Amino acid sequence: MAAGAASIVCVALAVAALIFGLLLADKNEKAAIAATAQAQTAEARATLIAAQAETARPTETARAVLIATQVEAARQTEAARPTPTPEVIKTATPFGRPIPTDTPLPSTLPGGSRIAFTAGRDGPWHIYVMAFDPTTGTGGSDQTRLTFGLELNSQPAWSPDHTRIAFQSYQDGSFDVYVMDAGGLLGVGSSGATRLTDNPASDGSPAWSPDGTRIAFASDRDGNEEIYVMNADGSGQTRLTNSPDSDYAPAWSPDGRLIAFNSMRDGDFEIYVMHADGSGQVALTDNRSEDWDPTWSPDGTRIAFFSLRDGNAEIYVITTDGSETRLTDSPDNEDQPAWSPDGRYIAFGWDGNGNWDICVMEAGAAAGTGGAGPTCLTDDPADDRDPAWLP
Repeated sequence: MAAGAASIVCVALAVAALIFGLLLADKNEKAAIAATAQAQTAEARATLIAAQAETARPTETARAVLIATQVEAARQTEAARPTPTPEVIKTATPFGRPIPTDTPLPSTLPGGSRIAFTAGRDGPWHIYVMAFDPTTGTGGSDQTRLTFGLELNSQPAWSPDHTRIAFQSYQDGSFDVYVMDAGGLLGVGSSGATRLTDNPASDGSPAWSPDGTRIAFASDRDGNEEIYVMNADGSGQTRLTNSPDSDYAPAWSPDGRLIAFNSMRDGDFEIYVMHADGSGQVALTDNRSEDWDPTWSPDGTRIAFFSLRDGNAEIYVITTDGSETRLTDSPDNEDQPAWSPDGRYIAFGWDGNGNWDICVMEAGAAAGTGGAGPTCLTDDPADDRDPAWLP
């Protein structure tokens, strides 16, 4: 009897152990399944984030396709448009066309009296120039086209001596940096344009050194956009930055010792500054939004830029001690600031009319003294971009 009871107990214990083992195995299996699902979810999330980041930043292939499409559309538009007569060209410095010299402008112009800009009003993007009166803060007259042809020409930058304009031009499947003689604008003739960079990558965003001997620019020739510098004749091209992500939009300080630029090395675009030889690279801004297009005040104490930190593009100023001032506050977008050589005005892009125009505002707010509201200098159905003051 006792032996039978012991046998029953043993069987019960064996059954219990079996059930416990099955439960434990089922628990371990569920845990393994949950861990696998969690890992797959994390992997899917990482893949999604990477895809979103890639979508947010157009690839070079997508950019090339977009530009090729724009070029083809511009070519068809140009082919359908009657050839303009020489009188329409006036005294502009053309890119690929002769210059009439019947009504030359004065051989010298005061600094700040002209603003070069980019416009898409005649098919492909081309470079224009317009008048500005620094004494009254008014301008926009005498808008004259400087470049011609089927190329996309943009991002003009005046040389400090007023004789040349550096710009980027899309030819042969990529952007390169060119320089054209501004003599046609000044009424003393022109020698056309000279190509300074020549490689399959994209080179652009040229900026003259204050002494006119060097040009900083951005290039993706080494896999991602970096800041380079070259002599004014295109020789001695040297890379200044070497970051894991894009560096763009170089801007020289008035004394030539520093270069401000955009960098995405920390995950979003911030304003950085470095010595002119590429050393001492430090961030001036630090937020989780995008800060773009630095431009120095003529006295070298402030940098204007635009930022997306408040939901749309607005213009800010940062001082050498890191304090920031917001200059614009509207539901529209304001970007691409450019300081006038006397420091009184800032030209910028504004999209309040459903397209981009070039406007100007007093820069007094940057010094804490307030400033008058913006005045638009262009009013064309097409986009006007890239304002650049005559130094």
